[in-house]
Amino acid sequence: MFRPDLYQALHTGNDGDIAFYLSRCQAKNTLELGCGAGRISIEIAKTGAQIIGIDEHTGMIDIAKQKATEAGVSEKCTWLEADMEEFDLKKRFERIIIPYSTFYCLPDLSAKRECLKSISRHLTLSGELWFDGYLMPSNEEYEFEGHTEYEDLMEIEVNGQKVKVQEMDQHDQDEQRCMIHYRFLFEDGSMHKEKIHHHYIYPDQIKDLLKQCGLKARYIWADFQGNPLKEDSERMIVCAKLAQ
Repeated sequence: MFRPDLYQALHTGNDGDIAFYLSRCQAKNTLELGCGAGRISIEIAKTGAQIIGIDEHTGMIDIAKQKATEAGVSEKCTWLEADMEEFDLKKRFERIIIPYSTFYCLPDLSAKRECLKSISRHLTLSGELWFDGYLMPSNEEYEFEGHTEYEDLMEIEVNGQKVKVQEMDQHDQDEQRCMIHYRFLFEDGSMHKEKIHHHYIYPDQIKDLLKQCGLKARYIWADFQGNPLKEDSERMIVCAKLAQ
């Protein structure tokens, strides 16, 4: 699993995502799946909402607990080390969220289906599921070449040390999979490597999956401003409810 200190320094979210999820979850009883270090959960807790964050990475949960304490919202937050594919919290939520393409970390359609089934068991009748992810072109003529060698991505600071980050992408369009390799070059000459596996999906697949799991799509937007999805959209924002 990704080193927590490197992950939170590198992956700081998408522009506008915190404000968007705050607007959807303010003062609502909320569950975040794949909460990481609590970047979004803690901001929601600051609005007065009770929130439960689930992540399978112990290190991320530890950081989230520390940050919630520092922000003065530890009493509003519950952190659980668990798999978001199958969970049973024996309660229902007004909002369930999966920000920052985290839904794509589930390895295939079967895993995504199990996750959505778990979600359907945890939503209130009027509750909403919100998640976002990047949108890959579905055109068969589209070819994503990726990188065959590491390329400079950005520079971050970790524990007071500057770190150069390099990236190499691999893509299998037939399998709808991306593998992103990262190389971290530290000032002291040391190096560390990490990788992230994604199985991305398309809007029609999402609609089918939701239907199979007792849910229905309410909105599928192109951005956090609610603009309609287009053929060339780069992101999608999905809202679903229980099918009644």
